[in-house]
Amino acid sequence: MAQLDPRVAATFFGQFKELRPLQKAAIPPLAAGKNLVLSAGTGSGKTEAVVAPLVSRYWVDAVRSEKTFLLYVSPTKALINDLSKRLCPLLEELGLRVVVRHGDRDELGAAAAHVIITTPESLNILLMKGEERLLDIQAVVVDEVHLLYNTQRGLQLALSLHRLKKLARRPLQWAALSATISRLKDVRDFLFGPWEDCVIAEFPSVRALDAHIIMFKSPEDMRATILRLMDYPRRKLLVFANSRRACEEVAKVLQGVPQLRECTMTHYSSLSPELRESTERLFAKAPRAICVATSTLELGIDIGDIDAVVLWGVPPGIESFLQRIGRGNRRANKTNAICLVPPGPDALKQALVFSTLTCLARQGKMPVTAPLQLYGAVAQQIASILFAKNGAYTRIADFADDLGAFAHLDRQVIESILAEMAEDGLMQRHGFKNRYGAADGLWELADKGMLFGNFPIGSQTVDIRHGQRLIGTIPLINLMKITKGTNMRFAGKSWRVLAAAHDGIVVEPASRSRRDEITPVYGESGSGAGGWDSFISNHLWARLFNIEQSNCDMPKSTWEPVKRFVDSIRAACKPESLPYARTHGGFVYFTFGGAFFNSVLSKFTGAARPALSAIAVQSATPLDFGTLPSSTAHLLDAARSLFVGGADQTYFQQCLPYELQEKEFCDCWLKDEEAQQVLKRLRAAPLQEVSPTLFGPLLQDSQPKRT
Repeated sequence: MAQLDPRVAATFFGQFKELRPLQKAAIPPLAAGKNLVLSAGTGSGKTEAVVAPLVSRYWVDAVRSEKTFLLYVSPTKALINDLSKRLCPLLEELGLRVVVRHGDRDELGAAAAHVIITTPESLNILLMKGEERLLDIQAVVVDEVHLLYNTQRGLQLALSLHRLKKLARRPLQWAALSATISRLKDVRDFLFGPWEDCVIAEFPSVRALDAHIIMFKSPEDMRATILRLMDYPRRKLLVFANSRRACEEVAKVLQGVPQLRECTMTHYSSLSPELRESTERLFAKAPRAICVATSTLELGIDIGDIDAVVLWGVPPGIESFLQRIGRGNRRANKTNAICLVPPGPDALKQALVFSTLTCLARQGKMPVTAPLQLYGAVAQQIASILFAKNGAYTRIADFADDLGAFAHLDRQVIESILAEMAEDGLMQRHGFKNRYGAADGLWELADKGMLFGNFPIGSQTVDIRHGQRLIGTIPLINLMKITKGTNMRFAGKSWRVLAAAHDGIVVEPASRSRRDEITPVYGESGSGAGGWDSFISNHLWARLFNIEQSNCDMPKSTWEPVKRFVDSIRAACKPESLPYARTHGGFVYFTFGGAFFNSVLSKFTGAARPALSAIAVQSATPLDFGTLPSSTAHLLDAARSLFVGGADQTYFQQCLPYELQEKEFCDCWLKDEEAQQVLKRLRAAPLQEVSPTLFGPLLQDSQPKRT
């Protein structure tokens, strides 16, 4: 530990005999002033590995001058609260003050703040307010970057850091941390730019996975399984469900068991921060407990050691699966994951997808997508900059200078976004000068609390209440048109709005229906067909031919129906073939290409019918897959034709000129490397005719959605 100041080394690592390998790799470059992208498993000590050398490098001058030197950015408030508990005692020993700034906590006061821990949104707010302590920042840490990579929130952070460097008038040393991501250099390129030098250090998790995939016939089976798991005086289970509704339904079933009633609790995003934090504390302290949660506990919040992770239904993707199973048995070299398949028509499908996920997890395979060229957060940053200037007219050149962090964000793009936002009433162009100022729409956005977020429209909701009764939720974007006195139609009834704000809409029954009633916007799912992506679908096809009893992770009762199903497939076709079936309406081709890929394929071939599912397309006439182009780039026009803005866009994406919205969408298609692999497979696959009912269980669809 020669690279560290002795006091810093003793504070962070004095209780350990030696450093972990990832800490030995991270400390020297950071202590020498270099940048770093570090990937390692959950609970591996990544935070200490980067904070210690940055503190060692800057802390003496910071304490002497009472200046802020470190900005730590994390994507969720819960992670920040947990992180502050871990870092504060260590840094206080060195005379450093840590402050938290996010939507529920603001500890920035008059006292010195040496380290600021914040979210991308709160960093944006600090820049907007002209927080002077940001000018002293020497280094930045970005945590859980896989949640920000290739997202509008990630672009928002990248642009905010670019603005911060311009204000500070010096480079910033940085470190980016992740548990699950494919190519680490892509993180550098997306958040900081390909021109930034950095050291890349990757330490894949080596913990063994002990998985059990169980199909249930009834809720009673689930209760019996959980009872067996909890038949110990000290036992803690973390149960993941895919929605708030499923979370409550599972908790209700478990709380109906006398032995589990008092030890079962819930955790999801729409609960109050106080209630979530209370649940985290109770679960961490309890020797015997069950916590049923949505994705809110996928991340590294400290809730103590967990004996096993239980998954109720298939997660939305491989990243979510890895995050969830990574929460269990952190102190051991083995992860215990129990994958429960609810009863229903798609039970076989879910069991096989679970088996595909466990197989991919053991192989360390992840989807690969190059850095995307995104634009939506630019509109949000423009609004933020104008808000900070009280709406004053600002030169287009100044906007371009502040936001031109990447090559694709040139002046022409910035000017087109400004013009579109003026069309939408968010700003107005000066009568004769090359400037834009705020319009009424921007102030309305600020009043509704929608100015600083780049979350998908569908993920941001507001509760509707009648008295103390919750009658439902609608997307937050409705606050742009629903105000006090509005008459609205909801749940089959007419309501008069008494109050409307981002923390809730209060209504009372309206005396009668009116012509001026507003029907809330619910937002449709994004373009393409819903369902698993190309990565899961393509590997599911391979799994059908390599799953065996020895590697299936299933008890006999689950394996037997799965075996009968895969045996029927293997008897009918081979892994290198492309199965198809004749039906009374034409032909069905079992591509296993993913829902959107299949939609593009249907459009390109002129099949005249939409994609059947994530695994199949249908056509009235025969299709010749050997004549498909060799690159997905040649299918771009077909992909572009499927673009429809929806609930998976942010509000500010919908403020973009249509051609930029379309360009974002097309870039996602062009950079999906798994789609290219699917296309390659289909072009080379010989056709094999099969029974129309062969893949029937895989055509059942109850795809989970993140809530």
